[in-house]
Amino acid sequence: MTAILESITDGVAIYDRDWRITFINQRGAQLAGQSTTDLLGKPIWEVYPEALKTEFYQKLQSVFETGDSTRFQIFYEPLNVWLGVRAYPLPIGMLVLYEDITEWKQAEVALNARLQQTHTQLEQQTSRRRRAEEALRATNEELAEIFESITDGFCAIDGQWRFTYINQRAERILERHQSELLGRNVWEVYPHVVNTRLYYHCDRTARSRVSTQFEYECSTLNRWFQINLYPARDGIAAYFQDITSRKQIERICDQLLQQEQMARRRAELANQRCAFLSEASNILASSLDYETTLSNVARLTVPVLADFCLIHKLEVDGVLKQVAAVHRHPDKQALVDELSHLYQTSMQTPDNLLARALQTSGPVLVTDPLTLHPISQDPRVIRISVELAPRALIIVPLIARGQKLGTMVLAIAESDRDYDPLDLSVATDLSQRAAMAIDNARLYQQLQESNRLKDEFLTTLSHELRTPLHTIVGWTQMLRLRSFNARTLDQALDAIERKAKALTQIVYDLLTISRVITGQFRLKPSFLWLSSIVQETAESLKLAMDAKDLHLSLNLDPTVGPVRGDLRYLRQVVWNLLSNAMKFTPRHGQITIYLQQIHDRVQLQIQDTGQGITPEFLPHVFEPFRQADGSSTRSGQGLGLGLTLVRHLVELHGGTIAAVSDGEGQGATFTVEIPLAKIHADANPLMNHHQNGPLDSNPDPSLGNVPDPITDSMIELCPLHNLQVLLIDAKFHSRDPLAVQMENDGAEVIAVASVSDAAGLVEHFSPDVLLINITTLTERDMELIARVKALSTAEGRPLPLIALTTKSSEDERLQALSMGFQVYLSKHVHPVEFATVVAAIARTQA
Repeated sequence: MTAILESITDGVAIYDRDWRITFINQRGAQLAGQSTTDLLGKPIWEVYPEALKTEFYQKLQSVFETGDSTRFQIFYEPLNVWLGVRAYPLPIGMLVLYEDITEWKQAEVALNARLQQTHTQLEQQTSRRRRAEEALRATNEELAEIFESITDGFCAIDGQWRFTYINQRAERILERHQSELLGRNVWEVYPHVVNTRLYYHCDRTARSRVSTQFEYECSTLNRWFQINLYPARDGIAAYFQDITSRKQIERICDQLLQQEQMARRRAELANQRCAFLSEASNILASSLDYETTLSNVARLTVPVLADFCLIHKLEVDGVLKQVAAVHRHPDKQALVDELSHLYQTSMQTPDNLLARALQTSGPVLVTDPLTLHPISQDPRVIRISVELAPRALIIVPLIARGQKLGTMVLAIAESDRDYDPLDLSVATDLSQRAAMAIDNARLYQQLQESNRLKDEFLTTLSHELRTPLHTIVGWTQMLRLRSFNARTLDQALDAIERKAKALTQIVYDLLTISRVITGQFRLKPSFLWLSSIVQETAESLKLAMDAKDLHLSLNLDPTVGPVRGDLRYLRQVVWNLLSNAMKFTPRHGQITIYLQQIHDRVQLQIQDTGQGITPEFLPHVFEPFRQADGSSTRSGQGLGLGLTLVRHLVELHGGTIAAVSDGEGQGATFTVEIPLAKIHADANPLMNHHQNGPLDSNPDPSLGNVPDPITDSMIELCPLHNLQVLLIDAKFHSRDPLAVQMENDGAEVIAVASVSDAAGLVEHFSPDVLLINITTLTERDMELIARVKALSTAEGRPLPLIALTTKSSEDERLQALSMGFQVYLSKHVHPVEFATVVAAIARTQA
């Protein structure tokens, strides 16, 4: 044991409770500047009385008082050295280990000198050697007690890495008995330690002869140790403490610190999120233009949430069209701009992430680059996607009030961050606010459109009211200013009465629409065959179609069963749809009517090769007071109620109506479906076949004698009912019979001898059709006619022209058509045919 203590490079001293030095190793004597013989048996404070006033005394005294070990460092001025001291209480006193921590060279020189001195003293005092050995044996026993009493684990290892000593504390720590360790190689007992930090430090201490201190986690024992290694004369000595509890406390502290840092980060992110969403709300509220709004949203997200952002708008046809693209790097902005022009996708595209977000109405988070397949097979789109190289995506749908408006794509490509659930929450919140702002912009546009339609309707209604009022006021003023013969007076009163009835008809039409919309409209149903209604309507419009060289094809399935409906209003449905097709189909065009039975419904289709309907106007074609311009409109002039009334009448019969068109110049198809009638066994539907029963002559008692809507029966009795005709014929003797004939057919006729006379009447009379005997026309007359026609067109009522002739020649017919006349008609045609053609042209153009 003495050899072990002497081999330790630290000073070792043992004091009894009277502070007498009972043992001191050579290193300790060297550090004390005394010999062991001079110190043994003497009180330490007798040798170093000046130390009583230093911290050295206070620290050692506390060991006796408390019974706890201590360690400290102190500069001992009398010796001019720094000492590292460790003191342990013993049953007999105290064990003190101290080392000189001044420069190693000075310590080496002093030690060599002291060793030489000791060697000389040993040679000179052989007699004292035996006593010293005996004392050493006693000391070894005491040291053994000391090593067993210290709280550190201690073991000694020789140059062959064999255990030579191990105290009981080390046995408990290592969970091995001395018998299992002494004499055995360390690395054989603990092979798992080879090539670890412990192995490295042990080897370095043995080789460099320099002590070291470190912490080490032993996985097999599941413990942490603080280890002090000291080089010995033949090997190393190790002190080690179990610091597992301290490490657990440190780990808990680290976890608490991480939690605190995470909580602080969450709070910071929450503040950033609030600030970000607040700024987003301000931006979204700054514009009612949805494209501006979407562009601002895209710019806002970069680079706060994404490296680049793409926003798509869901079009009416289900296509997702890109409307905003922003990249954080200007040199890559051209890529996302190019992508915005190339990339379009549909909600029905398979494996489409954008469509999936809309279909599920929820956000999509993609963090695996392998799932980021191109959503387009266009090589240019694929190339751009590869260059942008997104690592993660957030795709959120833009949904407001249940309506899907589009998608927003946030992508990380170059940032050293990843998307987490908080980012997904922020993106979802932003998308909801953006969608609400877009929807508000859409509602604002709808409000603006409604105001525009209201203004257009009021303008149209004003015109429709003003036209008959002009006639009434004009005739009233003329009757006040001059006297007329009985015939003219009757003509004036008839004109005033008819115009008053026309005004009443306008009110009736408006009230009809109102009653239909509010559910106050009532039908008088009976069993009807649509094929009969279609044939009758087509026959009544045949001459008008021939006048425009239109080809009509009827494909009516004779096996189609009856429907139950109101004859008057189903006739109006067919008349309006067929007239509409005639109106917008150019000369030599084709109109085809299909009637067939599909399961329990009767389907009526009217197709034309006319001017078609633009995609923008198609969704609004059945809305009231809606009129597209020029070639796109399907409701023509007037109040824009024709197709609206058709839709409501069809729906009142339990049916549906739809309009389809490939666009302007591509024609249109209107499809009506009405349920088949359920015929009971005691009913005889044949009784109603081809029977158009009496009509309700007064559908609204509050209006008094209000004219019924135009029906085939009325056309047969008064084909020119409610029409104003201006007749120009220089031959007075041939004018009266034709005028009387048209008046008998229900028209209001004013006959004049010249075009100049007619030009003065147009402003007050507002004719529906102009009949001109072209055999006496001059170039001056044609200029006046063109002026009159231009004036009526500017007022919104194009004036149809019918050329009258007493002779029929192909050259004259072609000349008349080239001059702008719609129809070339002989005066000698049958009166019924004459009236039918005039009525068809007037009403079609109206």
